[in-house]
Amino acid sequence: MHVLLLAVCKPEAIGGQAACARMLLRHFKDVKWEWLSFPLPTQYNSFLRTIYSIKILFQSLWICVTKKIDVVHILTACGRAALFEKLIIARILKFTGVKILINFQGAFDHYYSGFSDRDKRWIKSLLSKTDVVLCLHDDIKGYLVREKIVVPEKISVIPNAVEVEAQVPSTPDPAGKIRLLYLGWLVRNKGLFTLVEAVGILRKKFRKENFILDITGPEFEDGIIASLKNEAEKYDVESFISFHAPVFGEEKKKLFASSDVFVFPTRMEGFPFVLLEAMESGMCVVTTNISPMNLIVEHGKNGMLFQKDNADDLAEKIAGIINDAATRIKTGENARQHIIDHYSIEKVISRYSKLYNGL
Repeated sequence: MHVLLLAVCKPEAIGGQAACARMLLRHFKDVKWEWLSFPLPTQYNSFLRTIYSIKILFQSLWICVTKKIDVVHILTACGRAALFEKLIIARILKFTGVKILINFQGAFDHYYSGFSDRDKRWIKSLLSKTDVVLCLHDDIKGYLVREKIVVPEKISVIPNAVEVEAQVPSTPDPAGKIRLLYLGWLVRNKGLFTLVEAVGILRKKFRKENFILDITGPEFEDGIIASLKNEAEKYDVESFISFHAPVFGEEKKKLFASSDVFVFPTRMEGFPFVLLEAMESGMCVVTTNISPMNLIVEHGKNGMLFQKDNADDLAEKIAGIINDAATRIKTGENARQHIIDHYSIEKVISRYSKLYNGL
């Protein structure tokens, strides 16, 4: 089977869409891949982005015709611009006789609820022309069905997955501090201001001093680091928080191994690779009690869940484990086993094989 993959999947790209694309290209060998990469979200202004999309469309048409493509697999974010861009391309490519698979990478329900009625009608119409709508978890499938966006027969559910490797030995902090880690895009919707406030509460209310928070990732929103530093100064915790550039590959694994607690206070998600990676590394994780985090993390067993946007609750959850090495180790062990059992590359790729074979 010949498959054309369309996604943001350049080596330097980060985020769920790029990670899923790399996973498929590297590990799913049952098909012959062709692939085209969209630019990174901040790479071009809207006009140049439109020109680039037209270029991608013509390249896709050429590949579909000359390479006798059977399936076009399109990974898409769920913001309005990205969604319409991909769905319009999908509709045009459908005229070449290919099967179309739209793969949502993002919090579709969050974005769709904010669209105008006109946009919703267009999205429903465009999705009706696709062959498969692929969701990351059952909550999104349920939303699509309840809102009558896609008929149930067209929906498949396959989660993201990570490669399970030998566990990197942990490296304690030389100064004996507990190291909290956030890793991901530096944007407001990741709950970073709640996290900084929680650090202030952790110090003032819970009298915790023997810790440091490393915030690691690209400054996706201009000025957010400066704003977070101002918040840290407001709560008198500047010396407890450090900011670092994004890391990849082996450096990311070493960072997980040198940290004690992974804190991911996100306000909305699709199915975060970074949470899976942290759990695969054997870290104790603290994340938000919203879908899909609460589908991945079972509170008190393989991680901790706190109430969305609630800095007091987040601080309380961190305080409960910050000096409890036994709990951190046990939940980390359970987290790694959970990934092995449910979200390993091998288990998820087998589901892709079944999906493609049914097209």
